Amino acid sequence: MINAAQIGYSTSSINKVNLSPRQHAVIQLRANGFLNKQIARELGIQECTVKEHVSIALRKMRCKTVNQAILVLAQTGELTLSKLN
Repeated sequence: MINAAQIGYSTSSINKVNLSPRQHAVIQLRANGFLNKQIARELGIQECTVKEHVSIALRKMRCKTVNQAILVLAQTGELTLSKLN
């Protein structure tokens, strides 16, 4: 399994990530399998706004993909992954 350190994150750099509550919520919902359209409906925002939140979060975290961001946040306890039934 890949860990946060393998994609260039140390504990100190992870702690410096300052996602807004909305950016965190969007990444959390993506981690739980929601599509952008579903996230937009759930949060009452436009799909393009969801994409912007993802883009900004990835930039802040220096991640190339949403999966990398999910991995980093999950390994630091900043993200709760739901179990599939």
